[in-house]
Amino acid sequence: MFGASFGMCISLLCTQFFYRYLAVCRPNLLVNFEGFKLSLIFIPPFLLSVTWFLFCLFGLQISFEKRKVLEVSLRKNYNEDSKSLTFVGGLYWQTDENGVTHWNVSDCIGTTGLCVLMSICCLTILFCGGRTYKKMNDVGGTMSDRTKELNRQLFITLSLQV
Repeated sequence: MFGASFGMCISLLCTQFFYRYLAVCRPNLLVNFEGFKLSLIFIPPFLLSVTWFLFCLFGLQISFEKRKVLEVSLRKNYNEDSKSLTFVGGLYWQTDENGVTHWNVSDCIGTTGLCVLMSICCLTILFCGGRTYKKMNDVGGTMSDRTKELNRQLFITLSLQV
């Protein structure tokens, strides 16, 4: 659930940048998000959060081997028992009962999936933020000083949340 919560936070932040991009750069498209339709903008963050949860649950689930690998480190650094903690982590190589080392495919898929989701969010924020910033600078002469300052403060607030 922690992973899903993080996925929801980053995707909602991404949604804020997207909506701000629409409001500043593509105001003619805002008509598509009036009234009840505005709630549709929250479907992608919800789906991303569910996907994040599934990657954590099935791709990076806790195993005996992961607990064993972390046992000494957790005991030494935090005085915690790996058997009593909940965590998400990747173990990319596993040793089977014959001593043969092989890829742990589910952990590799889980990590790759989370990296792709995070990349999508970061690229969306960079794209929308960059375009919004550029548009605000380009039309700065046509806005009142108060509107420019409000837009600047809102942009800084959104950027600091990242």
